Amino acid sequence: MSTGVPPAGPLVSVIGGGAVGGLLAALLSRAGSPVELVVRERSLERYRTGVAVTTGRGSFRQRVPVRTAPSHEAELLVVAVKMPDLAAACREIADATPTTITGAGPEVLLLQNGLAALDIAARYVPLPRLYAAVVELGATSLAPAEITYTIPGRLLLGAAQTGREAETRRVAGLLAPAVRTDVTADVRGAQRLKLLVNLNNGVGAATGLTIQQLYSTRTGIRTSLGVMREGLAVLDAARLAPPANRRSRALRTILGLPDAFGIGGLRLARIAMRQQAPVYSSTLQSLIRRRPSEIEWLNGYIVRLGDEQRIAVPLNRAVVTAVEALECGRGEMGYVQPAALLARAQDGDRIGVG
Repeated sequence: MSTGVPPAGPLVSVIGGGAVGGLLAALLSRAGSPVELVVRERSLERYRTGVAVTTGRGSFRQRVPVRTAPSHEAELLVVAVKMPDLAAACREIADATPTTITGAGPEVLLLQNGLAALDIAARYVPLPRLYAAVVELGATSLAPAEITYTIPGRLLLGAAQTGREAETRRVAGLLAPAVRTDVTADVRGAQRLKLLVNLNNGVGAATGLTIQQLYSTRTGIRTSLGVMREGLAVLDAARLAPPANRRSRALRTILGLPDAFGIGGLRLARIAMRQQAPVYSSTLQSLIRRRPSEIEWLNGYIVRLGDEQRIAVPLNRAVVTAVEALECGRGEMGYVQPAALLARAQDGDRIGVG
């Protein structure tokens, strides 16, 4: 029973009520941590009754204080908006939280996919206050304030500046009541590894398939392997290879195997997920909710980098073309099946596109 006494401790302000932001705010509130959720004014009423969360163990609705701007008392701002909205969100943070000459002010944690978030945010927020996290949580939100928490995972946090491990651990500790939090000294390297996996977000958006559906056929798995193989080749050529840790080596091994073995590896991932709720990629969620997607910063980044390195990336290019057509309403035939993406990539390879 609520006592009406606000929770004690540093206030965390979560900016963005989508799958990850809404989930973090709900879990922090459920754990008794001081938290508020910042959403657009038009969405306020949807969140006032709480955030509905469905997990493999059941469902709950958690009330979270909602606002249209962060409180001045907030010590940590968790920016959970998508990449298309990041610059505007950071500009609003800079306007609402003026800093002293020493850069004092709330710490800012970025949760975006891709590799550009820290650079974009640094235009508005002093580097000593900036952190980023690689999100390894399976969460889906197809409607405001309604979230399915499919895959419990972790946040891997790092500071924008080196030598701030103690500060990073403090930030991680503020979120630890909600989810597992780990700290890395090389968050940009971790982002590069996550980018390779996130190339499947574009495949999910282009095809309209959940991850379970994508991995249910050989053609779907070949498409997944294909975009990641292209991505790894381009990152290697640009000297942006993911760090040589256990996860990176495992993924590199799978991508280097012949299709028959690589397909077997990803089928094991599907088996592990088959009892879970459907996993929608974040890019597909954006399309369903008619919001701008992150395709420009995911598969689109690989296409641009491939052009710079003179390496053909026809499958990632086909994915970008398909998603952009859907976003602009030009996808007259709707979603594109994996076999069609592979065929388009083969055509592009033959005529030298990329």
